[in-house]
Amino acid sequence: MTDTLQNARYPTPLMFIASFAILIGSLASIILFPAPSILTNLALIFFGSLLLQWLVFVMVACNTKQSVWGKFSIFVTCASILLSAVHSLFLVNSNAVIIWLLSTIVAIAMIINLILVYSLVNKHVFVIQKRYKFIQSLMAKKRQLQQEIHGLENDQQEQEADLEYSLGERNLELEIALRELSEKNRELEKLSAIDSLTGLMNRRFFDKRILAETRRSKREMTPLSVAILDIDHFKRINDTYGHLCGDHCLKEFAKLLQQEIKRPSDTISRYGGEEFVLILPNTDVNGVLSLIERVREKVEAMPIYFESHQFNMTVSIGACSRVVQDDSENISILGFIDTLLYEAKKTGRNKVIVKDFPNSNVEVLKY
Repeated sequence: MTDTLQNARYPTPLMFIASFAILIGSLASIILFPAPSILTNLALIFFGSLLLQWLVFVMVACNTKQSVWGKFSIFVTCASILLSAVHSLFLVNSNAVIIWLLSTIVAIAMIINLILVYSLVNKHVFVIQKRYKFIQSLMAKKRQLQQEIHGLENDQQEQEADLEYSLGERNLELEIALRELSEKNRELEKLSAIDSLTGLMNRRFFDKRILAETRRSKREMTPLSVAILDIDHFKRINDTYGHLCGDHCLKEFAKLLQQEIKRPSDTISRYGGEEFVLILPNTDVNGVLSLIERVREKVEAMPIYFESHQFNMTVSIGACSRVVQDDSENISILGFIDTLLYEAKKTGRNKVIVKDFPNSNVEVLKY
């Protein structure tokens, strides 16, 4: 931008050509019409040495800032005028005077032209410099705004990163809390499904399990066997040896059931009081009969030790097997088994009664 302004101030090549033409004319007048004596030539040299001092004065006075070509043009023009003027003082030749006058007129016209061009260009330069400064100020403001925007973007990115990190921590904490809560819920659900005395599944778990197994039996068309086991004369044990002894009998009976029934798919639950219930998926009549008969024999042969007392106990069992046809059959199955258990107790206890489930519905028998 600065080079453009400097080059735009003066038409320097044209100035140089014009001033060089003036110099040639002046030198030609000196050569064609030499001075009459050596003293005159020395005077010319003396006046030529004064030229540099005058040039410095002109450049300082006019505050010229043009390029090297412009400065050299002024120097050549001034030198030509001085040489012609001094030379003409020692000549009377009319041709030399005419040449001097012409060169002087051309030089004066050139100087006037330079002054006019200088003034006009200075005005444009002033406007351009003013616009240039305004553009520079706008660019500075633009850079400042860009820096501010960049700073704001960095701050926003940092805030977003902090927020994302904070949200990540919160999500992790929430995930951990939910996992812990889920584990606690599973533990609570498991505890709520376990009988606290015997450690077996309770009635609540059994109700859910029997419904699921009846649906699976219906879906897979496989036999489902269910058995209810009741300890004989349990009230007499409580009355004779106390309730603590009765609790001890329930625990020992539960341990025996866990030892004899080992399939993961089988379920052992405490049905209530001294009653226990077994759910045996994919087990037919012969299979359930063999299993519960073995359990009955083990119970009968198992001695019970409590404090200083020793006795044996027996169990009555009713069971049935059925390929479930309807989801609601679980109620009918339990009712049918209950009648079989009642029959086993009525006919002498310490007995197993197993039958196929009949096609007709059986009402639930209540004691």
